[in-house]
Amino acid sequence: MKKECGHSKYTNTRHEKIFQGEHFKYRAKTCSKCKAVLWDNTVQTEYNQWLNMLYKSKRHLFQVQYGLSDRGQELIEKLNESFPGVEESLLIRAMIVINMEIVEENEDILELVEKHLQSEDNTLLRAGDKINKKLQFKPNGMQEIISYADMIDEKASTIIEESLYRILLLNIKEDPEMRKYWEEVVLRNIEIILKAA
Repeated sequence: MKKECGHSKYTNTRHEKIFQGEHFKYRAKTCSKCKAVLWDNTVQTEYNQWLNMLYKSKRHLFQVQYGLSDRGQELIEKLNESFPGVEESLLIRAMIVINMEIVEENEDILELVEKHLQSEDNTLLRAGDKINKKLQFKPNGMQEIISYADMIDEKASTIIEESLYRILLLNIKEDPEMRKYWEEVVLRNIEIILKAA
């Protein structure tokens, strides 16, 4: 069994991290033995500042182009009517967050959603012409989407599309458990996110 390094000796060395093709160059402590890089609060602060400057100068790097069926778009527009004055893009970002951080973490509901992915409702939801859309993210949101996409080896656009279809499936499916989850968890969290924005 390989012995773990204790990271007892460090040198301060140059590194770079790539975000959307842009290079963040920084200095950080690096273990002399195993070459592990210590990403501490100082480096994180520098990285966040760099991302914010990048966001101001190259906002297009924080956009994701995705496609949604015309039926999916209709459902989002109808849902958005329940939240007067709220931009559709904010509602969509809230739906994505809820799918990634709440639905995906609830094994019972996730299993139910997975089962209904084979249903006619899901097929109809995804059918029809695809509407190409763009969604703007702030730096933290974009990092989360990219990290999640990398973790499951998918494109950011696929993460957005699947998140929206899964949340919409919870809304349209007549399964009592899914309806209850939609009303008690999803809608409540959408309201919380929209009020906080």
